[in-house]
Amino acid sequence: MKAQSAIEYLTTYGWMLITVSVVSGVAYSSIGSACVESSSGFTGQSIGVQDFGLTTDGELAVALENRRSDNIQVEEVVIENTSITVTDGDLDPGDTSGITITGFEQSEACNSFDIELLYSIEGLDDQRASGTLTGPFQVGGEPPVAPENLFVDYSG
Repeated sequence: MKAQSAIEYLTTYGWMLITVSVVSGVAYSSIGSACVESSSGFTGQSIGVQDFGLTTDGELAVALENRRSDNIQVEEVVIENTSITVTDGDLDPGDTSGITITGFEQSEACNSFDIELLYSIEGLDDQRASGTLTGPFQVGGEPPVAPENLFVDYSG
């Protein structure tokens, strides 16, 4: 009698484990492959990317954040070997300001792009902060051009 109870116990829990494994595998394959927008590499730096995303016009909108108690002058943004000179890049302490970069489009795949911010802090020129932006977009469409308040220098 004890052997029969043990086999029934193992069979019942065996089917449960198989069912949970199959459901978990299906859920992971459909949910786990989703691309999550993220920025990395800006931890502990004076300036960073607070948020970013792709607009409906195919522009990559990037919100830059001043994490210092001094004013920061953003001078240039380099992404995918494209240098964008910022003409009005003053960031007050704790301030956030957005820039847009054209030439991106939605993608099915998750891609990562290196981004470098060149800036000055009162008396300290040629400061650099670099990181990575990851999201479901890719370089494509029209070549990158400067938004109205920016000037683009394609010397990559």
